[in-house]
Amino acid sequence: MKIKAFLIITTAAALLIITGCEQPQKTTQWDKLTELERERTDLKQEVKHLQQENKQLKEQFASLAKLEHDIRVELLANLDNVEIDKRSGFFDKNRDGKEETLIVYLKPFDDSGDVIKAAGDVNIQLWDLSKKSDDALLGEWNIAPKELKDLWMGMVMTNYYRLSFRIPELLDGNRKDLTIKVKFTDYLTGKVFRKQKVVKCKP
Repeated sequence: MKIKAFLIITTAAALLIITGCEQPQKTTQWDKLTELERERTDLKQEVKHLQQENKQLKEQFASLAKLEHDIRVELLANLDNVEIDKRSGFFDKNRDGKEETLIVYLKPFDDSGDVIKAAGDVNIQLWDLSKKSDDALLGEWNIAPKELKDLWMGMVMTNYYRLSFRIPELLDGNRKDLTIKVKFTDYLTGKVFRKQKVVKCKP
């Protein structure tokens, strides 16, 4: 009788141990199933989003196909002129009494006379026209369209590209009048606009 009771107790204990060992495995499998279900739901949502995006692109393509290219370009704001604003010149940014920075303010205008944020490639040159031709060009900078885009300044009643260059080595205090030359290549039409402006150096 005692042996039988001992066997029952031992068997029950063994079952408890086995059950206890199996429980984490069951929980892990359940977690995996839950994770897979979550991933499946996410994939369904992503597929749905891509399908909607594809539909929109098809509609956009169909709309553009109905319009002639020349008509679309004609309806856009066309760059008609580029001006060097009168505020352009040399500045003492660190207030040490010496001008060390050239700032060029560019204002692109459309054919209606409005200032627009026209995309383009800009070439800036600084000249001392009192020098001989070989020494007249003091500095030159190129601004790519991506960089130019970040230089746009929009304020109340004022919009322009603000281009800043540190040139302490070029302003030695002996120069009086220097010339800024600008070449703006419009990326929409390919037109090239050239402007120049005389700016005075601080004595």
